[in-house]
Amino acid sequence: MIRVLLADDEAYFRAYMEQVIDWEKEGMSICANCKNASEVMEYFSHDTADIVLLDINMPGMNGILAAEEIKRKKPETYIVFITGYSEFEYAKKALKLGAEDYLLKPFSKTELTGCLQKIMSKMKMKRMEKQRHRLDEKIVTEELLRRWIHSIYDEDEEEHRKNLHERNILWSKSCFYAVVLEADAMPVMRKRQEDIALWEFIVENITGEICGFIDPQRILFRDFGGQLVVILNTEGKIEKDILLEKLKEIQNAVRSITKYTISMGISQCVEREDEITGAYGEAVRVLGEKFFVGNECILFAEDLPLQSRKMFHFHIDLSEQLLGALRKHEKDKMDLIIIKLEGDLKKENFAIEYIYGIISEMISTCLSYVVEMNGSIEKIYGDDFEPYAGIYHLSSLSEVFLYVRDIYGKAEEAFRGNVSKRGREIIQQVENFIAENYQDYELTVEKIAEGIFLDSSYVRRVVSRQLGCTVSSLLSIYRMKKAKELLKDTNFSVSEIAEKVGYGEPGYFSRCFRKYYGITPREFAAQSKGL
Repeated sequence: MIRVLLADDEAYFRAYMEQVIDWEKEGMSICANCKNASEVMEYFSHDTADIVLLDINMPGMNGILAAEEIKRKKPETYIVFITGYSEFEYAKKALKLGAEDYLLKPFSKTELTGCLQKIMSKMKMKRMEKQRHRLDEKIVTEELLRRWIHSIYDEDEEEHRKNLHERNILWSKSCFYAVVLEADAMPVMRKRQEDIALWEFIVENITGEICGFIDPQRILFRDFGGQLVVILNTEGKIEKDILLEKLKEIQNAVRSITKYTISMGISQCVEREDEITGAYGEAVRVLGEKFFVGNECILFAEDLPLQSRKMFHFHIDLSEQLLGALRKHEKDKMDLIIIKLEGDLKKENFAIEYIYGIISEMISTCLSYVVEMNGSIEKIYGDDFEPYAGIYHLSSLSEVFLYVRDIYGKAEEAFRGNVSKRGREIIQQVENFIAENYQDYELTVEKIAEGIFLDSSYVRRVVSRQLGCTVSSLLSIYRMKKAKELLKDTNFSVSEIAEKVGYGEPGYFSRCFRKYYGITPREFAAQSKGL
């Protein structure tokens, strides 16, 4: 209820105000009845009111001085001056202090009700505006988090992280975990949009509350595919049994309230903020195994079988090749990559669950490209599109790969209009310049633009429009590709390779490599050479 304080030095008039309207019926309650300004200030020293009906002419401190003090302490308080006819002009001037209105004694029930309803209407509008602002802020923050977790930046990465920090997305502890939650019955739920909205609301609140016992500052947001992502930041590693217990609490609470079950994938602990994106990818990959473990499961990356690590190299090469072909709209090349992969996977004799894991990664890469290009997944694929669940409804591996080709084909077609002949020429010039100069530690967008005789802002716009990424991303991708080749085919040390691909600081190179590929350069070299 809205709390109203009455202040008048005349007892009969205070009694009149108490009785002239049905306060409860109006959605209000009288929280205090004061006979002078001193009592008003005493009340505000330990409590508050939403609306104050304040007589201007009271003994001691007058109403205007009291209003000034109230506004100083509680600026959101609505003040209505009560005045006699002789103080009428005085009251009008007093409105400049920030009072909401004035009532001229003796006022009627209708006048009082009208004044209060006007204030209530303003309060409601203010609340709605605050809610809209909070919702807008939440939407913007979630979009920033989604783009950050997928390494999709409108500006450079440091500026993107600064935007997150300004929204209080801050971490101060030494360990990070990514947890990804998914409804097991999402295909069924999508037929009832109200179910999804309610489910998301309930799961987000339950997860936030329970994870708060592990990390009070936990970060929650929804991913592009409707999954809920939780980033936990803790001082030291969490005991697996403790984390498992809390995650089971979430499952039980969600099932009890919504009747739906959820599954979760949990990354291993990483120790740097710039490794969180890799941890997220790990959590998504391990969650993909739920289709073979069964619904309502909790899967830890540390329990991932060794064979799945072998498939990781398929993911690394595949993502680079497919994303490159997609950005350049080389549809024939894209199809050939997918067809070749189908044959390679069959030859390797991977278990079907690992093949599905790779396919899930392929789909994720494609959808990330759509988001990079500011496209709408719903418009391109339809409202009923269930990218990951769809692959498990197909009867053969050939059908699955046709399904993936269709997803990529629609993405390529959707943005084909963005391509121009001149744009392609500029992209080729940029890539050629990078290939010739990537070893330069000080290579920047400005240097690249100068090297091809174009303005740097223009080059940035062309690359962003044509490829949906930044020039810096192209440089990083090329450097990582060359580093990967050197790690596979040579015995150079990590420090030597860092220097050869344009990184002056080996530690920074290792962090970039891990962020890009999900493992360290040493781990990659060991796996490539079967060590």
